This record gives sequence, structure tokens and C-alpha cells, in this order.
Amino acid sequence: MYKSPPSVDSEKEKKLEIKITDVLDSYVKALPNPVSDILNINVSSDRFLQTKSSLQKQQTLSLSIKLFDIFGALQLQTTSAGVNVTMNVSNLPNGIYFLHVNDGVSATPEVHKVIVHH
Repeated sequence: MYKSPPSVDSEKEKKLEIKITDVLDSYVKALPNPVSDILNINVSSDRFLQTKSSLQKQQTLSLSIKLFDIFGALQLQTTSAGVNVTMNVSNLPNGIYFLHVNDGVSATPEVHKVIVHH
């Protein structure tokens, strides 16, 4: 007799959800993609100003940028106070990676799929 799998608590499902951002909704652009050596990450200046204005005066905007492989292992990370960041991916093997960009204000990072191909 078939038994249905146990149900997963909807709160747990929400915590596990990762949204890969649609290009049209994105405030981050990661180019070129696929990339072979230098990945250029540009944050929309409108988003940058919006985020900066929501911070308290004594705080400074700091972007946290992390690149994970498909197994979830952190491969590269950097922080930036500006809207243009570069990451050198030339030492990474070919594959699919996930770029997480967090502005320090949003609860969840913006996530982009990046393909490294040499």
C-alpha cells in the first residue's frame, strides 16, 4: 500500500527557499556570463542610494559578495562600499556557481547563477 511522504512544515520550506533573481527584477548585474577570468559585478546606483538612505547616519553601506559552488562550498568572497566590484575567477574550475550579493539591509541576498568556462 502506498503511503504519502511526510509533509514538510511550511515554515521550514520558507527558510529553505532560495530565489534566483530574474534579470528584470535585479539590482545586480554580473557580467560577462559565462566568465573565464574577471567577473564584473555592478549594483544599480538607484538601489545603492536607496539602501544607503535607509541606513542610520553613522553606518556605511557595505556589500557582501560571495561565490558558492554547486555543492554550497564558499569559493570566493569580498566586501565593497562601492557599486562596481570585480572578482577573479580564473583559478576556479569550469562549472556552475551561485553569486550571493547582500546589501546589509535586506534579509536575504540576491542570488545569480554564474557559469565559469575557460
